[in-house]
Amino acid sequence: DIVGVTNYVGYAATGLGALTHSLQGYPMTTIGHQRPNPQIELGIQLRELGVHSMNDISDGLSSELWDIAQASQVAIIIDEARVPLHEETYKLAASLQTNPVDYALYGGEDFQLVFTAPKSLESSLQDLDGITIIGEVIEGTPSVQAITKDKTIRTLDGKGYNHFHE
Repeated sequence: DIVGVTNYVGYAATGLGALTHSLQGYPMTTIGHQRPNPQIELGIQLRELGVHSMNDISDGLSSELWDIAQASQVAIIIDEARVPLHEETYKLAASLQTNPVDYALYGGEDFQLVFTAPKSLESSLQDLDGITIIGEVIEGTPSVQAITKDKTIRTLDGKGYNHFHE
């Protein structure tokens, strides 16, 4: 299977970061944080195409990928360079000296979708507006790994936003 996401991820965490640090110049992501847009129609289209699994990205991409890996008893590997980040995410990461992809991996509230689908659906998926293929499912013990910008492989933590922490 291949792994894909809808639109930009890390969008809401970027907006929250800009608001938390009282930074100006983040109009798209602050709106995205304050008024997320669930991908209902795109989710229906993905289901009709025949994806194997799908999860909303409300707790961060890493957490949702771990949910899929554990439920399906598979390993997942993604390419961090392919994770679709908004230009404001790169701008905020540079300003705060953080890793831009971490907003997608460990932020939450994006209300985008992550899914796995048969490789045979790749061209049909790419015909849909807002779909990015970011990795693949492989056999193995449940795990989630990422190929970093410098081409090393790191195991991602299964953490993300926790709605019920004290």
